[in-house]
Amino acid sequence: MGADQSKGDTSAVGEITVVNQPSSGATIESDEDYERISNLPSFEPILRTHIIEEAKLSHMDRLNPVNLAKVVNRCSVHLNDCDSVLLAYQHKLGLKVKESEQKAKLVANLVHERQKKMQRSTLSIQKIDTVQSDLKRLLATFEQMVKLCDELNMGLPESQRLEPFNLTERASFP
Repeated sequence: MGADQSKGDTSAVGEITVVNQPSSGATIESDEDYERISNLPSFEPILRTHIIEEAKLSHMDRLNPVNLAKVVNRCSVHLNDCDSVLLAYQHKLGLKVKESEQKAKLVANLVHERQKKMQRSTLSIQKIDTVQSDLKRLLATFEQMVKLCDELNMGLPESQRLEPFNLTERASFP
């Protein structure tokens, strides 16, 4: 591909193709693109230490130092004002952060207290459930004993029998 399209001398050695550009009077200085790029103005910062060196440049004679000083002074005043406003906002933001932290601590304490109350309530409910299940078991055992007593009572002769025990007449349980 390179050997077919080149205008200069070519020689092929194995798989390597060497292309020689014809030497003409072309130099970098006569190149149009290079001339356009070199004619572009360059950015040169204005610093106090370099003002004397920069004064030698052609565009420095167009700058008015008085107007430039006024612009710099206005920018400095504007930046100082912005700094003051930012410091005030930063201070207010810091106060709001502290206030939010205090509120968060208060809420965390309230949640902790409620959690303690909830644990106490849960323990109380568990105790009540245990007592209630014990009472139900006792009632079932008592009813079974009453049935056994009735069976024993029925086994006695009729003259020695007691009247039947009725749990509902004695007391009412839930």
